[in-house]
Amino acid sequence: MAGEEKTEKPTPQRLKKAREEGQVARSPEVTKAIVFAAVALLLLFAFRAAVEQAFALLAWIFTLAEQPVSISLIIKAFWVSLSVAAVIIAPILILTTFASLAGDAAQVGLHPSWKAASPKPEKINPINGFKQIFSGKMLSTFVVNLVKTFLVGMILYSVLSRYAQELLAVPRADMGSALDISLDIFASTMLWSVILLIVVSIADYVIQHRAWMKQVMMTKTEVKRENKENYGDPKIKKARKELTEVDTDSERMFKNLSFCQMLLADGGRVLGLYYNPSFNPDPLVLVMATGSTAERVVTAAENSGMRVTRDSGLMRELWPVCRIEQAVGPSHRDFVVDLLNKT
Repeated sequence: MAGEEKTEKPTPQRLKKAREEGQVARSPEVTKAIVFAAVALLLLFAFRAAVEQAFALLAWIFTLAEQPVSISLIIKAFWVSLSVAAVIIAPILILTTFASLAGDAAQVGLHPSWKAASPKPEKINPINGFKQIFSGKMLSTFVVNLVKTFLVGMILYSVLSRYAQELLAVPRADMGSALDISLDIFASTMLWSVILLIVVSIADYVIQHRAWMKQVMMTKTEVKRENKENYGDPKIKKARKELTEVDTDSERMFKNLSFCQMLLADGGRVLGLYYNPSFNPDPLVLVMATGSTAERVVTAAENSGMRVTRDSGLMRELWPVCRIEQAVGPSHRDFVVDLLNKT
């Protein structure tokens, strides 16, 4: 119905369809936080080794100044520099790639949406692209990035202020002391930056998830249509279920009838009774039926030669207190036992 409000929670099928179309609750801030935390942790442990390798490379390059310049020397310096840079940078690139994949997988799972990745005319429409630049989502992203930049700047200012005396002493310190001070500053900056990004990513994910849930909400008409497509018309389903239950109950009832020793019948109602002291000290009600089913039970009992007793008074007393496949109450036990023991 046109104009109908989306007030119903999305069904599993609706969520699956949205995922296939690439509509998922995804926050880029979560991925950024995971990548930044992973790289910060790697650099924290490899910072000293990376700096030492870089300084060793510079020292080696300075020694080349004493040698005559040649093509082979230039090529050698190039490959040595490239290998050192690869050793330093390659782990960061590999870790960044895997951390980025892990960040996306943590939010949307390992189920890529090829439909979302397929080219669509509206994706390359410059008008749509221009609209997205000034959309509310882009504005919120700009505000988030602005806030993050400001807070990271505050963190850096706070850390540098705390280590101001140590920084002033760096020019007069040896290499080991300078590295220790640099590592302390780096660790403090990374720690507070990671905490900041985690808080921002959690807040942004909550916002994105709420916006996504609002987007995939359904109208009552859509829910009814989907249920009808999946499970059929509710009225037909209910009628089919009732017929199945009736057939199952009737089948069980006629199976129980074969164990009964006597059938009490009156006024369109029947009770099938069974008594075996070695099995149960009280008589059991194995059959209980009314209407047309009761008539069929009486006919089946008479055809099998079972004793059928018609007693309206006893039926009025037993019917309200009897339950199918349960024992006769103690107030009527002795009378029913005597009745069943009569030949």
